[in-house]
Amino acid sequence: MNGVRGRVAGVLGLVLLIALGCAGDGTRIPGQMMGSGTTLATLQTDIFTPFCSPCHQPGGIGPMPLDNEAATFLSLVDEDSLGIPSLKRVLPFKPEQSYLVWKIEGRMGIVGDPMPLGGPMLSQDRIDEIRDWIDGGALP
Repeated sequence: MNGVRGRVAGVLGLVLLIALGCAGDGTRIPGQMMGSGTTLATLQTDIFTPFCSPCHQPGGIGPMPLDNEAATFLSLVDEDSLGIPSLKRVLPFKPEQSYLVWKIEGRMGIVGDPMPLGGPMLSQDRIDEIRDWIDGGALP
């Protein structure tokens, strides 16, 4: 009988641990990487340096530097946007609530012009890479 009680207690304990480990809407656990694993290093090389850093660099016309990984991370992640201060530039795990996504998609309600300034707009594949990085937690 003790063996059955022990197994039941073990199963109940496991269920409790799983329930306590869930966060938010249950779609992910904070810190858990999701998506295809797009990294900031890849984004810096493929997108931020060639498309963003010509304006977003020290002394440039852009309000925040995006010319290297460290600067990009510090400028974007968990920082209030200037256009809509109620939105973060990048809110980890939430691309739909990240102002960067709004700007690169040219959404209604943005302040100023879509990015990159003067176009051409980023391809959908590149936008999806940024969304994937944010969805995965916007890790440095």
